[in-house]
Amino acid sequence: MIKKNEIRLINRKGLLTGNYEFNVSNCPNIVPTLASIGIYVNGCFRVTGGSITRLHKSPRIKAMVNELLKLGVKINPLIINDVYDGFEIHGASSYSGNCRLSSWGDHRIFMSLFVASLRCKQANYIDGYEDVHCSFPSFFKEFEQLGITFKEMIYQSESAY
Repeated sequence: MIKKNEIRLINRKGLLTGNYEFNVSNCPNIVPTLASIGIYVNGCFRVTGGSITRLHKSPRIKAMVNELLKLGVKINPLIINDVYDGFEIHGASSYSGNCRLSSWGDHRIFMSLFVASLRCKQANYIDGYEDVHCSFPSFFKEFEQLGITFKEMIYQSESAY
């Protein structure tokens, strides 16, 4: 058995309206954050120029597309020459939640899924929160000050080895 730690997150907030498009070729590190914001938009939210993110700590566009699909987000990857370059999201007023999400071992993916989970009716379980302290030590404190509730959950799973 392997012990894993996760965060359980519940919150409900407002909705943005409009159509947005971002070329992130000069700022690829914001791709996961934009994906999490995009699910709040009533309209079309499009991100392009992020192909370099496939070489980061995780393939960030692919990771966000896969995890947001678990939430029921209408997100389509934009692929150029077999490489994830961006995505297009059509947001909703809420998502069911109650999903087990993976950070793909990437602190930026974790933080973005945390923000995306604020849009869900039920709690989500997100792995990988431990690395957040290295990049944004006050991340959890900032959200607590906003009234966001979450708690660490420990569960055991069978080893894949």
